[in-house]
Amino acid sequence: NIASGKLTGTSYTLPAEPLAIAVAPNGKFLYVSTVAGIYLYTIGSNGALTVGNGGSVISQDPANTMQVDSTNNWLVDAISGTNELFAIAINSSTGVLTNNTEQAFPGGLPVTTPTQLVISPNDSSSCNSCYVFVAMGNGGTELINFNPANANPFGNSGGTIKLVNASGGDNTVAVDP
Repeated sequence: NIASGKLTGTSYTLPAEPLAIAVAPNGKFLYVSTVAGIYLYTIGSNGALTVGNGGSVISQDPANTMQVDSTNNWLVDAISGTNELFAIAINSSTGVLTNNTEQAFPGGLPVTTPTQLVISPNDSSSCNSCYVFVAMGNGGTELINFNPANANPFGNSGGTIKLVNASGGDNTVAVDP
């Protein structure tokens, strides 16, 4: 309970080792990535968590970094050890997947070491000029076009991928909206 400034409430045991967390901008959902996949928790008005989706994973992705976009309609994740970047369509009212199809970034990332991602701008619901920045350790930082209004927010032709920094050692990334 963050209102009281104290940790209170029910504790949950995850079925597998946790890797990353993401909170939806609408404040209603917490996504927890584990080596077994991504789990959903609903966030009550008092800050209390409740297991969502019947306790089952919403995705098999063992994402080591993920974020929900500003429209609350896409959960974007990257998996370490692969060059895969996914956009998972989610229902902004329930937090669960809108269908069982993930949109993969065509062609994948140029390296297999994604460490963190961020979506910008995070204050716009239209996002005509949104981007996903992916920090990839010694692989630098990548900038990828992202449009949440499209059925495939990365686009169907491989999107635009630009190397922002090639000097390496890029383990974190943040963007000023």
